[in-house]
Amino acid sequence: MRKIFLIAGVLSFIFAACSEERSDNVDNEEVVQLYAELCDAYRSYSDSLECAPDTISRLRIADALSESLRNIYASHSPDLDRGLTEGQNDTLWMLTRRYMKLRNERLGAATAASDTSGVDTTSVMLSAK
Repeated sequence: MRKIFLIAGVLSFIFAACSEERSDNVDNEEVVQLYAELCDAYRSYSDSLECAPDTISRLRIADALSESLRNIYASHSPDLDRGLTEGQNDTLWMLTRRYMKLRNERLGAATAASDTSGVDTTSVMLSAK
């Protein structure tokens, strides 16, 4: 008889815990707004980076995206991105990969070309002493 009461108590506790609304549920409207802002930022800065004429413009765009992402996340409640669906996360991942690929292509090639020198700079510095 005691086992029945014990099992009933455990089951009622489990039922209450499972049916209780979690306190960390997030507001769906706010999640959708965060998702839309992030998508807009990545799309617009990717397009801008693709059309930027020179390295200085590309560097400014990269800095501006970082600042924009900081502002977006600062304007929303912490851990709100945990409420994104798997599909939303996948879309953000694809947009981020597109931006990173463009940034690496545009800035990587430009900075490597500008850093290359035909002269051995270490020998020039040693001979100057």
